[in-house]
Amino acid sequence: MEAMDPRDFRIERMEIVHLSNTGSARLDSRHEYVLGPGFSTDKVMAGRTAETVSFYCLDGRLIKSFDRIYGNGPTVNYDLESMLKGLGTKPNSWMNSPVREAMEDNAFRRYMDNAESRERRHFAHMLTLNSEEFGYGISCVAMEELFEKGLLPTKEDLASLS
Repeated sequence: MEAMDPRDFRIERMEIVHLSNTGSARLDSRHEYVLGPGFSTDKVMAGRTAETVSFYCLDGRLIKSFDRIYGNGPTVNYDLESMLKGLGTKPNSWMNSPVREAMEDNAFRRYMDNAESRERRHFAHMLTLNSEEFGYGISCVAMEELFEKGLLPTKEDLASLS
């Protein structure tokens, strides 16, 4: 008897989808998955399993996976890291951003609400860089901790807490 092949075997229904101007795909006519403006109008592959929806470049590189959503009502699922990158180029979109909505009402969010465009851009960029290295959730907690102490954090401050 031969041993099973040790490579991953994944059952996934694949289809090519065209992303909207906002970088989102609507699947099953009601569930929207937003990859962000960096992918606007791109053509990508969407792979669906029972638990996940994954988006791939046409050459097969993974872009992002989401937990698959079921149900009859419409839903919107965001890639917060991609949305955060967009704030670096459009900092005045902060007030309507899913990133802001996903955050608790805390010192960092209140600072960003009242900040000038240049400051928003700076801290969104800092949070983006830190999120790429340490993860979005950890970076938000570190940023909040520094702002609660009344500090305007540096990149080094943020990295040391992450």
